[in-house]
Parts: sequence; structure tokens; C-alpha cells
Amino acid sequence: MYIRICANPEARVETKVMKWGNSHGIRLPKSILEEVLLKDGDRVDISVKKGAIVISIAKPRYEIKRLLSNITEKNQHAEISSGQGRGREEW
Repeated sequence: MYIRICANPEARVETKVMKWGNSHGIRLPKSILEEVLLKDGDRVDISVKKGAIVISIAKPRYEIKRLLSNITEKNQHAEISSGQGRGREEW
């Protein structure tokens, strides 16, 4: 089976699906990764849409703005004392 990778019509590359342990994988050419600003270790989402495999940059699981927007007066806890300082802490 071959997969056609296409970020834009000028950047077409054909690659082969290969066995990788108990799974299968494809190699993504450097030129394609550079075009979409992906690098080694970046996370991606893989989905199927209308019979095509779609690889997209994964969104962060947690967004600090969204998490902070959930803090209200009602769910905010009071300060907690950890006792007297024992070193050179400045409070």
C-alpha cells in the first residue's frame, strides 16, 4: 500500500507503509516536515476523513487560558500555611 502525502500540490511525495514492530509506519521527508513546521518529537493527530489518512499537528491537551478561565471565587481555595521558614526563604 502506498500513501500520497500532500501538504500542498507542489510538495507531493510518495512513500511506502512499512512494518514497525507490531504496527506499521511511514517516513515523512524532511521537506514536508519543514513546510508544516514539525520536528522530531512533535505530537500529531492521525484521523481518517473521506477515506484519506490525515496527519495534523496535535493541539495541547491543556491550554492554560482555558484552565484559568474556570477559576472562580467559589472554587478558589484559601492560602495554606506550611509553617515557619527553615532556611533563607523570603516571603
